[in-house]
Amino acid sequence: MLIYLDQNKWIALARMVYGKDKSQLSKTIVENTLKAVEDGRIIIVLSAIHYMETARISNFNRRKRLGKVMWKYSKGRTLASYKRIVIHELETALSEFFRIKNKTPFQLVGYGVSHAFGKPLNTTFPKFIEEIVEESMLTGEEPNGEVMPESFKLGTAPIFLDR
Repeated sequence: MLIYLDQNKWIALARMVYGKDKSQLSKTIVENTLKAVEDGRIIIVLSAIHYMETARISNFNRRKRLGKVMWKYSKGRTLASYKRIVIHELETALSEFFRIKNKTPFQLVGYGVSHAFGKPLNTTFPKFIEEIVEESMLTGEEPNGEVMPESFKLGTAPIFLDR
């Protein structure tokens, strides 16, 4: 089952994970949701909007906590960019209307910020470094514990994607 959470639901989940909501229901939700993610029964995805909204959080610790929950529960899985989804839907509809084959490949769920924004990352980093970079896009924390530069916190799309 594919699940998309609005940002406010991610925040609610993070509050449960970090014990801000101590109810038994919250504990059950946290445990069962994580187990379902790990078992592969559910896939919780992120979108470009999640990255942008999370980047706007000015309180570094709050952003880091939320980002860690988002990363842990999504496992870095992201929806295709809005533009790519709309193009796919139009191609599909027109292909059906004109009864032609649509051969354009489309992947709704992929991995990472590049899939969410529809822009290739184009790096030769080893997989483990790529995962560190991907997680830091949400948490704002660099691998050695440093905070991302202030320019990243302006709430815009990641700078390297605009080039």
